[in-house]
Amino acid sequence: MSSGDDLLKSMGYQPASPVDSMVAPTPREIARRAADIVATVQDSRDAVSEAANCLPGYIEAGIAWDLVAVVEWMADQIARSRHPLLGEMLGAGPVPWECWQRELIEPWPILADAAAKLGRSLPARRSPAGSTSIVPVTTWPRA
Repeated sequence: MSSGDDLLKSMGYQPASPVDSMVAPTPREIARRAADIVATVQDSRDAVSEAANCLPGYIEAGIAWDLVAVVEWMADQIARSRHPLLGEMLGAGPVPWECWQRELIEPWPILADAAAKLGRSLPARRSPAGSTSIVPVTTWPRA
């Protein structure tokens, strides 16, 4: 066992088991995988985006972006509550996870806690047709 593994065990980190090649398309699973990545991959720079890269191929780019945005928003909220001075330095949020990950000594607990707080469903998306109004024919002026 490497010294990195010993350090993770002493900190109480429990990697997800088993680690699948694909991530379920939910904010919780993205955050859970991101916590695994940031805790176990030393050269990780943006664990949330790296976790989103493991989404199944049938997920639309817009849905993937929404999932990342939800995870980054929750992680930003948690990180700001634990590191208010760093939050002030990074500016108004939500700040992309990559910025937090570069600055934090222990970033995985924030992502693990984000996973615990996030839901299991896909983000709701409104179709463009749902945002338009239809005027009934009876209200049009008559000639």
